Amino acid sequence: MRPKSALLLAAMLAAGASDALAETAAPPTLRWSDVAALIDHDPRIGEARFRTEEARSAFDLARMAPNPIVELQVGRTVSTDPARRPDLGLQLSLPLDWLNDRGLRLDAAASEARAAELDALAVRLATTRQLRELFIQLAVDQARLRELKVLEADTEQLVRLVSLRVDKGESRPIEKPRAEVELEKVRLELATVAADEETYRKQLATWLAGLPDSGFRVEADLSELPDLPSVEDAIAEALGQHPELKAAQARLETRQAEIGIERRKRLPRFALNAYAEQEPDRRVFGGGIGIEVPIWNWSSAGIRRAEAAKAAQEARAESGERELRARVIEAWGACKRSGLVAMRYGTEVVPRVEKASTTLERAYQLGETGLLDLVDARRLLVAARREQLDAQLEAQLECARLQNLLGRGTR
Repeated sequence: MRPKSALLLAAMLAAGASDALAETAAPPTLRWSDVAALIDHDPRIGEARFRTEEARSAFDLARMAPNPIVELQVGRTVSTDPARRPDLGLQLSLPLDWLNDRGLRLDAAASEARAAELDALAVRLATTRQLRELFIQLAVDQARLRELKVLEADTEQLVRLVSLRVDKGESRPIEKPRAEVELEKVRLELATVAADEETYRKQLATWLAGLPDSGFRVEADLSELPDLPSVEDAIAEALGQHPELKAAQARLETRQAEIGIERRKRLPRFALNAYAEQEPDRRVFGGGIGIEVPIWNWSSAGIRRAEAAKAAQEARAESGERELRARVIEAWGACKRSGLVAMRYGTEVVPRVEKASTTLERAYQLGETGLLDLVDARRLLVAARREQLDAQLEAQLECARLQNLLGRGTR
């Protein structure tokens, strides 16, 4: 990462953590807006930017006229006169054949430059999607860790309660090891999720060079999803905005210009010539026009090659359009389905399971139910919360995929 981007990231993290300082510094908070502000400093974006500059330079090169050719000849005529001066000759050739297809070559170079710019946008889209997925995965795992830590504390309290009841003779001795087994299961799941969280955190820190791979957390509202357009509007927006499709159309224009360039090779090519010769007894000046007449080579093979390349590009563009339509339809359906599931878990499933678990816990404390019923209720609660986070993760990833296909990551 460039020093400027590293300083920017440090400032963002410092701003996010400044309000949370206590006796010891709280972990800095990273939001998606902080990550998005650093995407332009990604080395893949930098490479695409230089590729664009390369294509623009090729356009500038196509605008330039060729240099004239100057030939200087020096000789000496065999003579018995030692004072005889050497013979001098000067020739100047100014090619004009570049005027035949200059406009077409400029069109081809301009189309290729536009395609390179669109390729850079496509790289930015892909980079944004990858970082977004890492960010969401990390946010979900950190939410799971918070849930499991609370569950661990509650289970430890339950183990103490069961031990107390066993000591008082209010519960059977077998209930104590059962409660301890439940606690170990929670701790095992907590360790597994912690390992996954560390993996995603280190991956995100690797791409955001300058970010420490430990000691930071991400902040994201997992219940917030973008507005879902109709499938027809989504397809229309994708066809009009996605850079890969537009790049294919730009390269189709390049292929068309190349056909014209090959056809212009059938025209005669001209060059202006001028010469001057100096001998001891005379001086000669003159000029002329050189003409290259296409008698043997009519560029037929070149035209066929260019036409085949254009036909292949047309097929590629049509295939890309169909594929994009299919991908948008698939992503739209997945976003709609997963968003509905995540919403139902948040409004219907988890609240009801939490209520049932709380009721059974109170009943157990009053001795109105057994440990097995309470353990089953807690297992159901843990599973419901895990499934809710899984549903939120799927909804976030699928809807982000749809946004990516609509080309919204470039605007």
